[in-house]
Amino acid sequence: MADEMPMLLSELDKAIKERPLYIKKRLEYLERLNKMLDNSETNEQRYHILGELYSGYSSFNADSSLHVARAIYEVAQRIQNEDYQINALMNMAEISGVAGMFKESLDLMKRLIGNGCLIICDLIIIMFIVLFMGIWLIIRFLLPKKANIID
Repeated sequence: MADEMPMLLSELDKAIKERPLYIKKRLEYLERLNKMLDNSETNEQRYHILGELYSGYSSFNADSSLHVARAIYEVAQRIQNEDYQINALMNMAEISGVAGMFKESLDLMKRLIGNGCLIICDLIIIMFIVLFMGIWLIIRFLLPKKANIID
């Protein structure tokens, strides 16, 4: 392990130095997706392109990914596809929690439960549990004890 440390540090230094290149490539990719979105002809195409945009932004820019998740939800409503709508709400809840908007995230999760949406499939239930536990852990361990945002 000690022999690997200099090599790992060197790789880390290289990645840090090349960060602007990674950012440039990511922005170019997102720009191509936005152009595809502008040229899309159907809501189904828009939904899938927005999904790619969400994936591209989710680890890169929380504000933009939340904006895209909301756009996905609007398109999912136009398509009238309940699975798409649930997925968009889950994305909105996830990114809200990541951005520190815990109350909004919990409200979105309550909305999913209140509509009975989580009965649709086991995968969505598992995603919901993982998301809820992640938010709960953040609230439990990172916020001051007096912060009471769970009603």
